[in-house]
Formats: sequence, structure tokens, C-alpha cells
Amino acid sequence: MDVYGWVPYLAILEKRKDLLPADPTKLDETTKKTVRDHLKSILFGKPAVSPVPPRVFFHEANVVAFSPSTFHAERFARYYALLSLGAFREGHPLLEKHYPPRDSLPVPELLSIPRPFGEVKLYHLEVSGGTAFLGKRSPYLQASLLYRDILSWIEKKVRPLVESGVLDDLRPFATEVLAPPGGRGKKRYSYIERIASASGIPDGRKRILFYWLIPYWVTVEGRSPEEVLDLANEWISRQGGAKIYSSWILSEAENVRSKGIKPWSISKVERIDPELVKLLRGLKVL
Repeated sequence: MDVYGWVPYLAILEKRKDLLPADPTKLDETTKKTVRDHLKSILFGKPAVSPVPPRVFFHEANVVAFSPSTFHAERFARYYALLSLGAFREGHPLLEKHYPPRDSLPVPELLSIPRPFGEVKLYHLEVSGGTAFLGKRSPYLQASLLYRDILSWIEKKVRPLVESGVLDDLRPFATEVLAPPGGRGKKRYSYIERIASASGIPDGRKRILFYWLIPYWVTVEGRSPEEVLDLANEWISRQGGAKIYSSWILSEAENVRSKGIKPWSISKVERIDPELVKLLRGLKVL
């Protein structure tokens, strides 16, 4: 595999200041197509685990920084962290030079690290004097640190460029790439908007959240789990205040986000849950 498939892109970014930020005015049509196709596959599909030139990585980071939530940045960071796992496993020489794996961490920092990969285990680490020693065989933990670093870089270095207008030439392209696939965006889900604005639905509220609302808020609108919880509680209160545990809503939102689950179609729900669709049609919500 090409060396860029193994070495964390963040390392190259830190060493190649001439590529910070990638100049959107130099985004020729060929590069645009590469960025569009590759980034859409990361955000909305099943990306091929194949390397792209470093400059494409920077353009992709510029695009995800236009997202109003962290949803797109998280998927982007997870992809590149996962792509770098091989380097952490094998101790690639360029990795050692540019992004040396951490061999120890203060315990509070260790506990605060996001863990986008379920494989991370903490209980087997040696701890002494408030410091955790990671050892050589902790590739998923090292990849989680990289995931955190990429998110931090986007938030602290790239997003301010978006907010200051430096990347405004990229705005129309970013808007296009961040839109859900199919070209219809939210219009294709107008029936879910009607469900989300409805009141007084007497039954099936948890199923409605599961089939439609949570996937819509997370995958289509790019909301965080915390935002989804607020939206869900407000929606539930308008239906008569049925009790649905916050832990379930947050867990479902995280599951949808990690897997990129889209809202169900009406026809699919009707095959599985015909009484619910009949109820909503009777209320003229569908």
C-alpha cells in the first residue's frame, strides 16, 4: 500500500506547513471530483480503505469544517484514524518519526479520550503514580488519540478559518458535498418533518423515534446525540409526555451516528409495523 495509507495524515499536516490550509482556489475539477467522491463515501457510504494524496485530506478537512455540527468531522476523523491502525500495529518508521505513539498518559487524560472503536480496553494497562503506561501493543488506543487530535485540529485550526471567511471560495462546494446523497436533501424526507412537527400522537412514540426521527436528526441533519435528546424530549412532551428513557435515546443516537443509519421509508415501516402507519395516516400525519 502507498505510504500515505499507513502514516497518519495529521503528522504530515504538522510537518508540511506549506499545505496549511489547502488553497480552495487551486481546487481544479479533477481534484474536486476526487474530494467529492471520496469524502461523500466517508460521510454517507462505505469508503474504500485506500490512500489519497495528502492535499486531498486537507481539502476534505476544510469541507467538513463547514458542517454546523461535529457529525461530519467525527466520521472524517474516525476514517483516517482507522486507516492509520496498521502503522500503529507495525511501528511504521515514518510514523515513529512524525507522530510517535504515546507510551504513557496521565490517568485523567486517558479516561477523557473519546473511544470511537469498541476495541479499546483500559483495564489491562499498568498504572503507577497517576500515570497509565500504554505499552507497545495498544494500536486502537493510539488510533483513538489520533481521532481526538484530528477533531481538535479541525476545531482549533480549520473552523476558525471558515468563521473568518478565509475559505469562503470553498463554501458552495462544501454545501454541495455535505448535502445528503440523492440531490434532494431534506426534501425527500418531508413526511418526517410532518411527524416531527405533529402533536398528540397517542401511541408508537418510541417506534417513531427509532424508525424515523432519530435517524433523521442524526444522519440527515447532522445533530449530536445531546441535541437529539433535547429534540426528542420536546417532541415527546407534545405527544402527551410518554416516558422514554434518556439513556435509550442517547444510545440509539450514538448507534445511528456510528453506523450512518438512514430513516426508514414509509413502505418499509408499513411492511413491519402496519398499525403504526395506519395510525399516522388516520391522524393525517402521513
